[in-house]
Amino acid sequence: MIFFRFVVTGGHIFLASASAAPLTVTEYLSQVAARHDGVKAAVRAEEGARGRAEEGGLPLAPTLFVEGEKSLDASPKNFPAAEGQRVERGWVKAGVSKATAFGATGKVYYAFSRTDLNGANPNFVRPPSYYQASPTAEVSVDLWRNAFGREVRAGIAAAREGALARAVGERIGRRRIFSEAEQAYWSLAAARRVEEIAAQSLARAEKLRDWAARRVSSSLADRSELLEAESAARLRALELRAASDERRAAERVFDAERGGAGAAPEELSALDDDGAAPVRAQRPDEVLAATHEARAAIGSAMAGAEAARPKVEAYAAGALSGRRAGASDAVSDSVGPDGPRWAAGARVSVPLDLSLLRSIGGGHRAEAEAAGARVQRAAYESAANWRDLADRLEDARRRAALSREIEKAQLERVETERRRHGEGRTTTFFVLQAEQDWAAARRAVVGEELQVRLATARMKPYAQE
Repeated sequence: MIFFRFVVTGGHIFLASASAAPLTVTEYLSQVAARHDGVKAAVRAEEGARGRAEEGGLPLAPTLFVEGEKSLDASPKNFPAAEGQRVERGWVKAGVSKATAFGATGKVYYAFSRTDLNGANPNFVRPPSYYQASPTAEVSVDLWRNAFGREVRAGIAAAREGALARAVGERIGRRRIFSEAEQAYWSLAAARRVEEIAAQSLARAEKLRDWAARRVSSSLADRSELLEAESAARLRALELRAASDERRAAERVFDAERGGAGAAPEELSALDDDGAAPVRAQRPDEVLAATHEARAAIGSAMAGAEAARPKVEAYAAGALSGRRAGASDAVSDSVGPDGPRWAAGARVSVPLDLSLLRSIGGGHRAEAEAAGARVQRAAYESAANWRDLADRLEDARRRAALSREIEKAQLERVETERRRHGEGRTTTFFVLQAEQDWAAARRAVVGEELQVRLATARMKPYAQE
């Protein structure tokens, strides 16, 4: 068997099948997730930020490098017979470089060159045109600035934590959109309920007006009673119009959240409180975001402080070499024990403005301390905000329970006044007054139940997912 019920929308009455399941808030939020551009952007941005979390480690990745040069030197020479009148050189170098997290940088590459000493006497230079091949290894180590890789690791941490903070921020934004969408859902459910109450009040007021008109026409009542009933019916019609306007506005917001044009033909779930209460997340997103931001600030401060230190670097390089007239012979000789070369040394670079360095160091330390204080404040505000939302939810539930008791008492009053009016023991005024008070009590119940739902929705961004 299929049941039907009357639904009032925008002043029109149509039949709706009671067997059709209402659109639940979960289903509605799924539509919002699929159609809301802000949600889709937040999801992609969060994925992008997490993908960039390791971007700071890019300088530590192995790097392939290739270099080459072609040159001509035709400048006057002191001894052209040995130096040549025109010197043509071409070389290419290819290898891999790698920086480490402990402050060392290494290079391994192979260099290959050709030199033509045009105009040189073969008796002095043998051969005047030759190839040279050299496998080479170099290593350098930071001893002060970036000692043990402090600056590198701080930069990596700053980039990673900054990206994670952005990712958590996007997640917060996405969850707030869902919270606003859920509030729009319950606001529309409440607006429809208020419109339904207004339509029922109008129907009763019109029925009472018609009854008063019959009594006046039969000279059983004074015309003032009819005017009073007519005025009440017009007021109820105005209330219905206002409720319909509010419902249409709520529908526009409801449908806009899911990317629609303002239509909301679906039936929604009942506004009644289900008694559920969100559970606070163990690590709320706002605290997690502040923690990542603080770590990023500390990493940036450490990297900045290291950048102001003197640069002291020790380095060493070693190479084998092969030099022959033929290219293949030069390559073969380059891997032999003959002709090794090596070098070792140090490089020192010291900033001289000491007052500037002290100021920079103090500024970075202050930023790091401020970052820690912000985390503590974020944790405090998060806990306080949750307590406030939980208290608001409980307050709304208490008010809703009280409003339901008031609505029940007002209904008994209406039934009593209607019975007395039918017996001729009271006037139309008292019936209208009871009807008005009952309608106000019903609207109060809807309003308080809506506040319960809104309070629950506002807690969702800070609750466990």
